[in-house]
Amino acid sequence: MEEHTTSTDPATTPQDLQEQLLEALLARDLTTFCELLRNPKVKPVHKYGPPHWFTCLEIACQHDGCEEFVSALLQAGVKPNINTIVSEPIHYAASKGHDKTLKVLLCDKRTKVNAVDNFGRTALHLAAKNFGSGEDAERYERCIALLMSCSNIDVNHPNMKGCTAVYEAAYYGGQEAVLAMLRYGSHILDIDSSNGVGRSAREIIIESYPDLRSILPSPRTEHLHSDPNTQLLAAFQHRQLKIFCDILCQVNKYGNACLNPNFWYSKPYNSTCLEMACKETGCEEFVRALLSAGADPNTVNIITHKPLLHLIAEEGNYEAMKVLLEDRRVNLNIVDECGRTALHIAVEQNEGNE
Repeated sequence: MEEHTTSTDPATTPQDLQEQLLEALLARDLTTFCELLRNPKVKPVHKYGPPHWFTCLEIACQHDGCEEFVSALLQAGVKPNINTIVSEPIHYAASKGHDKTLKVLLCDKRTKVNAVDNFGRTALHLAAKNFGSGEDAERYERCIALLMSCSNIDVNHPNMKGCTAVYEAAYYGGQEAVLAMLRYGSHILDIDSSNGVGRSAREIIIESYPDLRSILPSPRTEHLHSDPNTQLLAAFQHRQLKIFCDILCQVNKYGNACLNPNFWYSKPYNSTCLEMACKETGCEEFVRALLSAGADPNTVNIITHKPLLHLIAEEGNYEAMKVLLEDRRVNLNIVDECGRTALHIAVEQNEGNE
């Protein structure tokens, strides 16, 4: 009979102990696992080679029913965040619908609920996108409820493509995923911004799940009685062209413009007014007014890194493109992160429609 070394065997090496820790986790042997964690020779943050490639915390978060192992690791001092732009333990738990593990992670104050992976996705993105059906749906809904109950969660954070979690729910997760997000956060969800992805979550929901139209929150609009930049946005949202132009022309007592036509509107818009106008059909006069006021036709979105020309090409907004190309400042050869010009995008869009 082959003799196996144990954690109490003097001949046991640190490497043996690390392997025993992993074996205890995979075998769901919590007693042995906790005993090994107390051994000073064991490194709880050890990263295993093939075929695992992860730490015990990451592995535990990827498997159902391992919440007690996750708790033991956190109590042993393991940090819940990797602090690099890769998937964190919270991402693994949310993407798999492991609500009990997610709850353990969120109970640790060190866990960053808004941490993003290398695609700019938060745990909420992943829970919404991977939403299943039946028992799976119940687990994912509990994950969404846990995440959206966090006071510091950014529910409208866009990923690298400009998609929010509710957009992912509408496009990938299905009707139950949308309902879950509305149930726990309809008052704070932004379902109207498209952030450079073409359509808003509202448009997708109405098209794919028309029965949900009546329970969607009203579109967000700003008030005309506020600071100049917000007034400008409100005038655009209400399609008040004259007021819009008047605001753009306002100057202070020194003769300087009262607002910056390139002003960046943060969450939930994550866009300049020019980008918003170029995405909407029938808004070419707003585009023309902004350009006349000095708006940059070569602006690049700071989140999606998408040039304005590329955005218009994706939208297929011919009238807006025509107005933009009248501006001599336009750089027709500006490229996106993939080295493509707007012409490349237009050709790709045309091929996709054939």
